[in-house]
Amino acid sequence: SADTHAMGEKHALFQEWALAHKDHVYTACLYLTRNKEDAEDLFQETFLRAFRFFHQFTPGTNCRAWLLTIM
Repeated sequence: SADTHAMGEKHALFQEWALAHKDHVYTACLYLTRNKEDAEDLFQETFLRAFRFFHQFTPGTNCRAWLLTIM
């Protein structure tokens, strides 16, 4: 269906653009929390919110900066 295709495309783009910055985002989470467990929670929450609102990301802009504003 069209919905399944759109979700697959969203997932593929998210993997390509957002997940490419996962190491940098985790480092920022660790820096902010100064605690591994809290950093992991913040990291997970950041990427869940990023995926939910990925339709608001503007292709061609700085995805890492966008992720850090979500964090």
